[in-house]
Amino acid sequence: MEPCCVFGKTPPCTDLILEKGIPRVVVSNLDRSPAVNGLGLQKLREAGVEVHAGHLETEGAPHCDIRNTFVSLGRPYILLKYAQSEDGFLGPEGGSLWMTNEVSRRLVHKWRGETDAILVGSNTLLADNPSLTNRHFYGKSPVRLVLDRPGTLPRTLRVFDEQAPTWVFTENPEGYEGRQANVRIFSAPFGTNVLPYVLECLAKERLTSLMVEGGGKLLKSLIAQSLWDEARVFKAPLFLEKGVEAPSLSGELKEVEELLADRLFIWKNPEPLR
Repeated sequence: MEPCCVFGKTPPCTDLILEKGIPRVVVSNLDRSPAVNGLGLQKLREAGVEVHAGHLETEGAPHCDIRNTFVSLGRPYILLKYAQSEDGFLGPEGGSLWMTNEVSRRLVHKWRGETDAILVGSNTLLADNPSLTNRHFYGKSPVRLVLDRPGTLPRTLRVFDEQAPTWVFTENPEGYEGRQANVRIFSAPFGTNVLPYVLECLAKERLTSLMVEGGGKLLKSLIAQSLWDEARVFKAPLFLEKGVEAPSLSGELKEVEELLADRLFIWKNPEPLR
């Protein structure tokens, strides 16, 4: 990434480069912070440093996307993750079904360990009772975000255990009196659009990446608002014929991976909303 040219928690990287007399700098991607965004390279060029920009830009982008999204859009990088059947269903109506294989499921735990927060809706919690923790790979567990408008979710759900912090967004904070110490409550504006409020809360806490493992309703809401940056979609080799329909994506298909019998499709949103 482009060397910074402003004072933050540390002095400018450009100053150190010039101080050490480094004659040549090669970068793949710009730092999209409003105060940098090309000015770091400009400063080096003006000082006589040989600068090469855009080298392996496509390969470097995944390493910079989270930070660049946060500093340029003021919100976390939003990753949608879901699995669907070969005929386009997320699962049976009102039920739960494992569709992906062990390799795919282990990969999801790796992603959880790389993500600051994970978001689900109440319907998913009631249907699947997921832990939303990283149990099968190295690394931490993300902050678990729960949308519970009426504040009536059973406290026996796994998401309320003490394995990781849990944030609950609700219109009824009183419903969570006597909660566990690791559960944090936010009084959220469900009457308008709660999702921008959730993102604002994450940004204030400097959580820069969000994985959404919600069901069809939550996923479709984010997609309809173009409020996503990347989607990782597993397609399992089975046919359900009916059930909860999977969302329809209109982004750019970047990659397809074979995971035994599963296939993983990686999409990017060319025009994500702030």
